[in-house]
Amino acid sequence: MGRSTVHYADNKTNNILKALHNKLRPAGTPVQRVEYIIELLLLRIFEVKLKRDDEFKELRQLFNSDHGNENKLFYHLQTIGSENILSALNKEFFPFYSNILQEARKVLKENLSIKVQDQLTLIHEVFANSNFTNNVQSGNLEDIIALISDIDEDRLLNTDLLGDAIESALSETGGTKDIGLFRTPDHVRQFMVGMLEPAIKDTIFDPACGTGGFLFDSFEYVMERIGTPYTSKDEPARFPGAKAHPELQEWFSKYFAENSIEMPSIEETTSFYRSGISGIEYLGMIRKMAAVNFYVRGLNPANLEQGDSLAKFNAELAGSKSLVLANPPFGAERDQKAYPNVWEDYSKESETTILFVKMMFDSLRKDGKCAVVVSEGFLTWEQGSAKALRKMFLEDANLQAVISLPQGVFISKTGQGPKTSILIFEKGKPTEKVWFYNVENDGFTKGANRMPVEGCQLTEALDLYHQYVKHGKTSPETRRSFSLSVEWLMVVDPRIKERIRKETREALDIKRDEAREKLIGKLNTKLENAKKAKVDKFNKKAYKAELWKFDTTWENKILNEIAQRIDKAHTYSFNPTHYRSSLSESQLNEWDKVVEHHKPPSNGHSLDKRFEMLQGCALKDAIKCAANFDPLNAIEADIVREYLSNVEAGELQKHSALAKIDAILKSGAKYPLVSLKDYCHYEKGKFPTEATPEGPYPFVVTAEDRKTADGFQFDGKAVCIPLISSTGHGHASMKRIHYQEGKFALANLLFALFPKDENVLNAKYLYYVLTPKLEELFVPLMKGTANVSMKTSDAVNIQFPLPPIDKPKSRFRKLQHYFHKGSRLIL
Repeated sequence: MGRSTVHYADNKTNNILKALHNKLRPAGTPVQRVEYIIELLLLRIFEVKLKRDDEFKELRQLFNSDHGNENKLFYHLQTIGSENILSALNKEFFPFYSNILQEARKVLKENLSIKVQDQLTLIHEVFANSNFTNNVQSGNLEDIIALISDIDEDRLLNTDLLGDAIESALSETGGTKDIGLFRTPDHVRQFMVGMLEPAIKDTIFDPACGTGGFLFDSFEYVMERIGTPYTSKDEPARFPGAKAHPELQEWFSKYFAENSIEMPSIEETTSFYRSGISGIEYLGMIRKMAAVNFYVRGLNPANLEQGDSLAKFNAELAGSKSLVLANPPFGAERDQKAYPNVWEDYSKESETTILFVKMMFDSLRKDGKCAVVVSEGFLTWEQGSAKALRKMFLEDANLQAVISLPQGVFISKTGQGPKTSILIFEKGKPTEKVWFYNVENDGFTKGANRMPVEGCQLTEALDLYHQYVKHGKTSPETRRSFSLSVEWLMVVDPRIKERIRKETREALDIKRDEAREKLIGKLNTKLENAKKAKVDKFNKKAYKAELWKFDTTWENKILNEIAQRIDKAHTYSFNPTHYRSSLSESQLNEWDKVVEHHKPPSNGHSLDKRFEMLQGCALKDAIKCAANFDPLNAIEADIVREYLSNVEAGELQKHSALAKIDAILKSGAKYPLVSLKDYCHYEKGKFPTEATPEGPYPFVVTAEDRKTADGFQFDGKAVCIPLISSTGHGHASMKRIHYQEGKFALANLLFALFPKDENVLNAKYLYYVLTPKLEELFVPLMKGTANVSMKTSDAVNIQFPLPPIDKPKSRFRKLQHYFHKGSRLIL
């Protein structure tokens, strides 16, 4: 995932953090500066907790004048000159806090509470090896201390300030690479927590926890829900906090007032503290920051592990969690060659997002729930592992929701990060329908310095989910909110099945005929020898039996191969534009009026059967067959469109109802055709399919599943098109093309198309607009006998529809619109 340098905090805090990095610039790299800032922030946080947190009340006597530690609190650094601060930190503060548990035990007569002991242990860990170099002094420590003193106390205790400190580092050159953090904005985390409704009896887990945002948000949510009946109206809410989006604050305030829960028992609260919330973070420094965030909120820092989550997953973790919330890293490199403990079938999967999400699924106990951020590509990735995982979500889990977030929620120094979606699923029961919600306004302006705006649609999504979706009810349908039956998501277009049957039979018939000829030769020889020997061990009856056995075996083999290929053709896509047509409500109503007198009673025919009936009917009966199709379903509407497109215009006009249906499907779908070469750069692949060593980069080949390569040829967004026939043996065919982005290798049997201007032509739009037309556009260009192929120079002359838009920016927005709505109606 692209790292987020979006600023959602108040301007004052943002400016302080930026100033701290500027002051500390001479002190080292962004990573080193973050560590210095964290240690100084922790000193200030400790002082504030000592003043405000009743659980720290017993520690206050450690700092009175009787014990000589009154000068070990942060405020004292403001009273000494800049030239003495470095020495005071290194010689007095850091040694004291690295031994604070022992210091406390010297002074306090009674035993410390377990929670305070845990938190003092964390302070010891943070300061055990602390030492500021002389470079820090050059940043003017007096100014640095003054800046940290100026941070609001509520900001220190009730937000992910440490994450904000990292965000400031990410905006520095090289900061992203050095820190490697994948962070989820506060309001998105709060939204996801609100969806899952964590409770004190839950076991909550984040396998890629970063600075711990999902975990401490879950904790704050639980505490707020318990404490609401006992909190005065004037007391600020603990969750989502005073710095949250105003509309989210209002929504949660109402929710907690209406959904408070009873005060838990001592046993429940102790269990929740000891083992209720846990996480794993890959980087040691970030894990330390998460532990400090736990310390700020009174959570158990020992529940945070450091390491590779995929490697740590084991039988003990499997099925142990009731809630999992995460934003796993996208495209991260594997630490190990394989993770068989996560997924034996795909243990070498290079896209770690798939492995993380599979691990999260397996971590859940039955009826456990998960909310996870995934890139939009995850919804449609073609590799076998991705399809298998999406199938698992539909068959072994209840995929409740796919919530699309707007572009710009995640942003990096180089521009917008990937478009993302949130998946919410419950393990242990099959999916019946999936709710899709498209967030257009997440409550913040676009750009790097995001400011709150009215109309945050996250609150509407929360309302719909809690009122309808989580109860298995269908929410009211709107332009951005609708539900699809799981049958729609698991169907394979009957035209694809038809093509698979044709191509598979043609390819295997050639092999069968070759094998049959050889068998006949052997049988003839055997029969001839039997005649010469005048024995009846092998006669014409046995001859025919052998041929019948051969033909039957081969027919079964062909049918099995067809079944396997059709099964692989299932995409289990979670992109609703693959299933939901872009016909407007008025067009749908017009369709219903046309077919209302022709529509037969429900006959329960499958889509395959209805397709067969339409293909085989006379033109005069076609309207009755067309009336059986659902125009809201993109596949069904396109089947009718394709049927009508093959009818001659003169014949079509003789049948008024069919002509009206044809007009509905074509309305608003006529766009000029442009050539690939005019809008794309193109280049042939150079990597041999079989001889390329494995490595960290995706390797696009003609097969459905990608391989890996030790090097890359391209870095960008591309459509990759095979130059050879899928079946060979003198037959021209094309099963698939690929969409690929980022650094990747390309086999020498394909070529790649790169849009010359992404503001004019979107690569994914090109992929989706070409995919349904492979047989029509590319196959006629393939020539040859044994090795059937086409030339790149011929392929790039192919034309495709490009919506006419006057202004480039407007054109890009419209292309995005068509990409989200689907491309079928503009083909």
